Amino acid sequence: MVHQCEGCGRDFKYLTRHRAKCADARDLLAGGIKRHLEEDERRLALRTAKKKEWQARKKAEIAERKTREQAKRAQLEAEPRPDSVRTNSERGGHHTLAVRRSAGQQRDEEREDRRDGGGRDST
Repeated sequence: MVHQCEGCGRDFKYLTRHRAKCADARDLLAGGIKRHLEEDERRLALRTAKKKEWQARKKAEIAERKTREQAKRAQLEAEPRPDSVRTNSERGGHHTLAVRRSAGQQRDEEREDRRDGGGRDST
């Protein structure tokens, strides 16, 4: 089988042996190798730039989320909590959470208080 040299264009049975001697083929292959190396370097530079951009975007998102959380935390700490949400320790009691009462339970207790004539201690 005969193969054609890319450098000089002639046909050779043993192309590898000829390429070692052919100056045109060596220049062509060297240029191709050089071009491939340049493309690899360019791809690597693009990849690293994209990675840095992604990392910067991620850092910005994290910083933005932290500032939002801090603002929300500050807002929650600034506004007073209703009595049903406060802990017993905040009211001066034990260190357990206060029991939340539903609106229906509160209404029932108020009705009972009115029926009893004021408070539960009025016996």
